[in-house]
Amino acid sequence: MSDDPEYRDDKRIRKIASDKSKFEAELRQAEAELSQIDARYEQEVEMLRKDAMAKRDAYESISARILEVERNWKAADRAYKRAKGGKEKKKSEARKKVENLRKKIQSTKKAREKRIRELDSKKQKEVDKARRGREIEMDRIKEREVNRAEEEERRELGID
Repeated sequence: MSDDPEYRDDKRIRKIASDKSKFEAELRQAEAELSQIDARYEQEVEMLRKDAMAKRDAYESISARILEVERNWKAADRAYKRAKGGKEKKKSEARKKVENLRKKIQSTKKAREKRIRELDSKKQKEVDKARRGREIEMDRIKEREVNRAEEEERRELGID
């Protein structure tokens, strides 16, 4: 633009020049604000990026830990179920053994009682046989004595 005094005195040109100066000042201020905004927000964005990364890392760590804990839990659960099954099997076997032993004990008690009855019966038969033998012997002795007494009586009476 020219510095001709004629143009400088024109109101419209002065107004345009004034507006241009005002806009240039606003531009400098806006550029300064933009620079401040960029610096201020750059720090905040970087802080938030680091926070997001830290949280993502924490999430990944926790996720990995959860997977590990889940594997450990499943392994422990399998071991528990095996042990529980083994326990139940052992208990079942032990119950059967206990029941069989109880039956054997009952059987031996019955066999003992039967044998005692057999022995008592045998003793009783022997006692009865001995008693009959004594009775027979006593009857013989008695008969001999009666015969002797009768014979003595006949002799005394002279019957013989």
